[in-house]
Amino acid sequence: MVVSSFSRIGGAVGQLLEPQRYREFRANAAARVNTAVYEIRAMLEEILVNHEKAAHRVWAGMERLLQAVPAAALHQTQYMPGL
Repeated sequence: MVVSSFSRIGGAVGQLLEPQRYREFRANAAARVNTAVYEIRAMLEEILVNHEKAAHRVWAGMERLLQAVPAAALHQTQYMPGL
């Protein structure tokens, strides 16, 4: 059920609780297989694995950058004053 305005919630709840409509909503909800709970683990694992890979790429890039730039030059940059 879609309600176009919060001010119409009361009327929508009243419609939802009408016996025939309420039975229809319950039947529709019961017919759905909700796998979202089981998909969360796979989603989180994918995020963590991709995050770990990305973090390794970033650190590898930073190490190459730091090796390529003399330490004295890093200390003289305007972006890191006082280092």
